[in-house]
Amino acid sequence: MAFAFSAARMSGFRIALLTGMVMGVTDVTIGWAVSWAIGPGRIDIDLTPSVWMYTLLFAAILGVVYGVIGGGIGLLVGRRRAA
Repeated sequence: MAFAFSAARMSGFRIALLTGMVMGVTDVTIGWAVSWAIGPGRIDIDLTPSVWMYTLLFAAILGVVYGVIGGGIGLLVGRRRAA
């Protein structure tokens, strides 16, 4: 939400939504791979393509939801103005 907040203040609400989605997808791909390599990210079920796609879609949607929250707050606060 912090990145979406900053993105909304700098570039607008659409960029905030995109930022939230990218952060969610990044977390579920790179973040999960790092967690898997370390150990706590391992799951007990088979990681089939359908499970992977469901997880990716869920993370992208959740990222957009957090982007809406952070971006909305960023818009309420207003854009940064030059002195």
